[in-house]
Amino acid sequence: MTTALYSRVSTSDQHVEMQTEDLQLHCAARRWINLKEYSDIGVSGSKRERPALDRLMADIKVGRVDRVVVWRFDRLARNTMHLLEMIEVFRAYNVEFVSIKENLDTSVPLGKAVMVILGAIAEMEKETLRTRVKAGIENAKKKGVRFGRPRKVFDRKIAEEMQAAGVSQRGIATALGVSQAIVWRELKRG
Repeated sequence: MTTALYSRVSTSDQHVEMQTEDLQLHCAARRWINLKEYSDIGVSGSKRERPALDRLMADIKVGRVDRVVVWRFDRLARNTMHLLEMIEVFRAYNVEFVSIKENLDTSVPLGKAVMVILGAIAEMEKETLRTRVKAGIENAKKKGVRFGRPRKVFDRKIAEEMQAAGVSQRGIATALGVSQAIVWRELKRG
């Protein structure tokens, strides 16, 4: 069984040694010997993408990692929602998760129960967010807000004048900021 040790510090003048030493001691006490370290140094926890974290997640998805051990939740996730999303990924790939400072270990029955509860909370949070977004869009539409790319206004008179002056359809399209197909279709209607 491969155990991934993930550590992170926010600035390059900080060190991950304190975290990794605690992680290694915890694993030694549990007799977990096949360890692989992932460390992000000088990377803010507010960033969703981090080099070592990205490698860790990729290794999880191809089955190279069976357990993830972190010093604290905040070393791994940028906020509660991000943590819940990561725990969902761990669950989906049958990866155990251990946070030594929060005393969470999903390899034991109580930890598994906590994971199920956290998974349910994550699902509920996603649904709540989805509902809020839909309600906000509907409210905005009622108030006349238009969504999507702004429509280009095609000025047929200018296009006809440019065509009469010998400008190509491509040139007209470029000048008016529309596609050549629109120029062709609109001049054909004229």
